[in-house]
Amino acid sequence: MTEAIMESDEGPAIAYHLAKNPELAEKISTMSRTAAALEIGSIRAELIAERKKGATRVASKVPPPVPKIEGSADAALPKRIDDPNLSDAEFNRMRRKQIAARSRF
Repeated sequence: MTEAIMESDEGPAIAYHLAKNPELAEKISTMSRTAAALEIGSIRAELIAERKKGATRVASKVPPPVPKIEGSADAALPKRIDDPNLSDAEFNRMRRKQIAARSRF
């Protein structure tokens, strides 16, 4: 039984499974070498099948992230004439409006 577990590539998983199921480990220990190897082989196959089945599960049911809204908060605010990011054309347009508003009075 020990040789079959140690030579298996799933040895640690088989040993853990047998530690969780001591009645199965006791049953295997009383079998012949061939029968014990066959039983350990079937345990190995079950563990691999469980692992593959678990790999197809969805890891999480969290909804996808909320889409990012493009743009900035400053875009909705009106620009001021003293804004250092104004282009020359925007500055000239705003300055002409200021002058026109003064001459109306």
